[in-house]
Amino acid sequence: MSSQEQETRNIKICLVGDLDVGKASLMRRFIDNVFDPTQRPTIGVGFAVRPLDIEGERIAAQIFTRPSSGRFLLGSFYYNAWSICLVYDISKRRSFSSIESTWLREVAENMPGSDRESPIPVRLYLIGNKSDREAQREVSTEEGAELAARCNMIFTETSALDGSGVEDFFMTLFTQICRDASPESTS
Repeated sequence: MSSQEQETRNIKICLVGDLDVGKASLMRRFIDNVFDPTQRPTIGVGFAVRPLDIEGERIAAQIFTRPSSGRFLLGSFYYNAWSICLVYDISKRRSFSSIESTWLREVAENMPGSDRESPIPVRLYLIGNKSDREAQREVSTEEGAELAARCNMIFTETSALDGSGVEDFFMTLFTQICRDASPESTS
């Protein structure tokens, strides 16, 4: 197969978390490299795609966000996800507390299983967003890292507003998925 005919691999990730933690803004920052200060809370499922070439492999980086309220078809939302990112706002302790009390529980109940198109495990990430709000910080970086370690998640902090850490985080995530899913690593 020539490089022009190379198949594109769809890689779906899901962003979940409380209302107003910046899930849609993180998605927009990565997909379009923009921040919209007038962004309204997502009513339904948010979805965007960015084509990427990672280590010679063409992928469609699919990012799904879900509204923080409602218990719509959760199984369908998580279906075929390669990674799930749990997002909180570093300036809102309640959003951090919800990671364990709400979001980890929901993920565990709806975790993609053997129906996925790849044998690699679903990775969980913990994202402390709005790192530009350092003066209003209610959750320390150490607390985020500790929760991530305790719950077997990979931790980072980002700012959708100024872009800090967003591109690096998502590129690292998609690169790691491609490496994990390569024939050499799954055989």
